[in-house]
Amino acid sequence: MSTAIDGSIMGREVRVSRVTRYWRWSRRLITVAVAVIALASTLPRPAIAADAGPIAPPVKKSKRGICHVRGSQGYEQTLNFTAFQSLDACLAAGGRLPGSKGGTGAKDDKALYDSDDRIVVRKSRSGICHDSSSPSYSQTKNYTAYATMDDCLASGGRRPAGSR
Repeated sequence: MSTAIDGSIMGREVRVSRVTRYWRWSRRLITVAVAVIALASTLPRPAIAADAGPIAPPVKKSKRGICHVRGSQGYEQTLNFTAFQSLDACLAAGGRLPGSKGGTGAKDDKALYDSDDRIVVRKSRSGICHDSSSPSYSQTKNYTAYATMDDCLASGGRRPAGSR
């Protein structure tokens, strides 16, 4: 075991072993750690939700100005957005509905988009009525929305080829 001079006491050199120096150092370290823990326990803590996840807003307005309602197509993909509590607030702030360019029919689309029933029939510019089971439903971007297939057909639309 090696020793080192640890100062002098009344003119005499005092030798202390490495073990003694280690224990002195570790006691100081423990004292500081206990003080830090005591201080940290007195600080206020932020409230944490039970699910520990962020709460998603009901409506997201993308940077392009499209208002996406929770549960709709495009809602989860919209990462850079402004949050709104309602679809009306998003539209009042200059937003628009998905698939509409803000022209005619936007109010009809809003009524369907605002409802709890997300199954909407889309009538394309060529007059074909696509429901959610149609392979071309998600590809139809320019459309007029209808609540049911019967409403779409009554407006002059037709069914897709090969469907009944």
